[in-house]
Amino acid sequence: MHSRNRGILILRFDPLLVRQSGLSFVAQGDLRASQFPATPTEVRLAVQHASNVRFEASRGRLLEGTVETCGALLWDRPGERIVLGNLTVRAEGDERLTIESALTDAVVAEPVFDVFGVRSSYDAERNTWTITGRIVFRAEWAETVGAPEWAGVLVGDMELELPAAALAATSSPSASMAPPADARGAFAQGRVQQEASPSLRPESITNEDAACVTSVGRPAGTTAEGSDVIVADLQSIIRYGRVGDITAYAVGTTACNIGTERASWISYTNDHPVIIQNLYRLKDGHFEQIGMSWVKHGFYAVSQSLCTPCNDPTDGSALGVGCSDPYSAALNGVQTNMSPRATVNAHTGYFPYPWNDFPPQDPTIDRRVQVHDADLDPARNANALYFMEGHYVNADDAVAGNGDNNASYRRIALIEPEPLTYTFVVRPEWSTQRGQPAVRAWADHDPEVVETDIRVPGEGLFILAAKAWAVEPGIWRYSYALQNLNSDRSARAFHVPLPPGAQVMNVYFHDIDHHSGEPFDNTDWTVAVNETGITWSTDPYDVNPNANALRFSSLFTFVFDSLAAPDPTTVTVTLFKPGFPEEVQARSIGPKLEVIDCNENGIPDNCDVSCASPDCAAPCGESADCNGNGVPDECERDCDQDGIPDQCEIEGCSPGDLSCADCNANGVPDGCEPDCDGNGIPDDCLPPGDDDGDGVDNCRDLCPQSTPGGACVCPVLDRCCWDVTLCIMDYPRENCLAEGGTPDCIERPCRQGCLLGDDDRDGDVDLHDTAVLQRCFSGEGNAATAPCRFIDDMDDDGDVDLTDYAEFQPLCQGPQ
Repeated sequence: MHSRNRGILILRFDPLLVRQSGLSFVAQGDLRASQFPATPTEVRLAVQHASNVRFEASRGRLLEGTVETCGALLWDRPGERIVLGNLTVRAEGDERLTIESALTDAVVAEPVFDVFGVRSSYDAERNTWTITGRIVFRAEWAETVGAPEWAGVLVGDMELELPAAALAATSSPSASMAPPADARGAFAQGRVQQEASPSLRPESITNEDAACVTSVGRPAGTTAEGSDVIVADLQSIIRYGRVGDITAYAVGTTACNIGTERASWISYTNDHPVIIQNLYRLKDGHFEQIGMSWVKHGFYAVSQSLCTPCNDPTDGSALGVGCSDPYSAALNGVQTNMSPRATVNAHTGYFPYPWNDFPPQDPTIDRRVQVHDADLDPARNANALYFMEGHYVNADDAVAGNGDNNASYRRIALIEPEPLTYTFVVRPEWSTQRGQPAVRAWADHDPEVVETDIRVPGEGLFILAAKAWAVEPGIWRYSYALQNLNSDRSARAFHVPLPPGAQVMNVYFHDIDHHSGEPFDNTDWTVAVNETGITWSTDPYDVNPNANALRFSSLFTFVFDSLAAPDPTTVTVTLFKPGFPEEVQARSIGPKLEVIDCNENGIPDNCDVSCASPDCAAPCGESADCNGNGVPDECERDCDQDGIPDQCEIEGCSPGDLSCADCNANGVPDGCEPDCDGNGIPDDCLPPGDDDGDGVDNCRDLCPQSTPGGACVCPVLDRCCWDVTLCIMDYPRENCLAEGGTPDCIERPCRQGCLLGDDDRDGDVDLHDTAVLQRCFSGEGNAATAPCRFIDDMDDDGDVDLTDYAEFQPLCQGPQ
């Protein structure tokens, strides 16, 4: 057996004391808490770090040392809860032990319990030290919390198990157990504030001050202690079919163990990883999750060598050190081997076994990655980029502190060989970004995006990506993508501060729906704007435990417009499940916190539209505010310059009036949208036709009737041949060309839907066109006439010369 952890602290409380006193003790945030379930009389906390631990081997006696645990002990007294965070066992010689709490409401690193009757023993077979003793409340601490009656009271027993190998690995001197002075106030208020790290990746620890960091990044190329499973390749994605407006997919994954210990992979138990599959879209400056699956259960790890030579092969019950294990997309889409996300604690890696048998509701889409048509339709998603993500949740990684690099993403291409057959293909030039969750794809494709890692002390990781840009002069758009990587506590609210009197416009929220019988609610978060800022939120845990919280391996998007320019700010994430802290804060970008005067008349906007605020003095209330959003109408967007803000024009539009309708719900009246065919309907809502099928729509086609179908733009999927005996139908054209094949469709040079060289515009290049070319010939450096330049200036250098004639010759193939 390989070592699975760095030790565990077990506190067993006297059942009679618990029953008679009404007290209860609960572990919060401890690693594998669900695997070691806390009861009112027993709590287990994983060891995070041990330093300077020394035993006298001849007498089996603990001499000195400090052992830090992960998580917190919650002491529920009648009417209040006391949080004992980062419990630390400290030995000071003569077998005198104390148990300290590094985070209490009163003092940092104050002893809470005294331990007496200490005994140490060594198990040679397990290579483990065990320290036991009786625990009593320390008198000074009992006074501090206002419970002097508990001073010296025997409350139970302690057992501390320390694997010798873990001691050797963690024997470096420990830093102070106390958080920095500037963090203590934040902890006392039930919140943790973290600095912004706009350009940081997981290679840098973003909040070393946070209590009991259980999973931290490390420089690329280094080896982690313990098991460390990463998604090394997302090799494929398959489409299962479409039911209603939903298409189902599955993603192929290959895992590598880049750590120093094997990772358990045992079928028919809860001692194997689970695999999550997700899809995302980057469109119009916003990063959104558009698809999610249930968790797929790992089984039988093969011993392959994708990442490094596999020198530690196994019998399939573990993934050896340096070895890889592939699952095809088809295997990851097997419905009978999938269970709800609700059964998994992503921070600890625990899930119950056997899980409940949830029969598939639909054999095509149930449990798999589900995506709605609206998120795929090319007509509604022009220039969108798509990404797939694989995420392994693994208890061994959680114990080893390596849970933050278990997700990877890869860009994919969307094609539509037939209407409504939305198909994704993997391209070799877009490789898997190992150890990078999908939210990082936004910054990878847009250098203006700011990233911040947000650690929940003693628990999981959130990653916030944000961008601000001017949508028009004086109006800024703020977009935030918040991904919960592995926090079981989840999030129930997101808050961005606003300047005094500021109003927001075009508020938007995007979540991802649970499906196939998951118990979670899908109700959108509500938004509230007040004097402190803008807040999106869902129901608290005590109101609805199945509320639409931002749960693990999920991403929510938050957007609004403001007249305030961007500036560094502090955002707040309120956690969903009870625990300490209740919220975490982090530096990001947001509206500058200063008074806004959009029309520069010397009157703050909130006073410009109303005299209601006691801070407003005359003159005030002189500007119109048709939509009541607190912004003077003259500062609002008015695309047609008719004096009515676009939003008010849309809201007051009469039925049948196409000029003020908003068919694509983008906040712009249809009369201001591009409408190349003049039918009154924006091109985005009703794309213009392509009568000749050449791939150029009628509005931009100067030869709308004559050019042969597919002449200017070949189909994405075409037959590809390598020789007369090897041809593949419906093969991606770009892949065919990249792999040395010959596609059936040969693109010919076109200009605005017209074949170059087709002077008579009859759809071919023949002797008639040769005669025209001769008349157009101007010679090198001599400007040709405009009609000649359009058709016969092949190299677009302004003349028609011998170079153009050389390019014309292979196009002249006679009447077609």
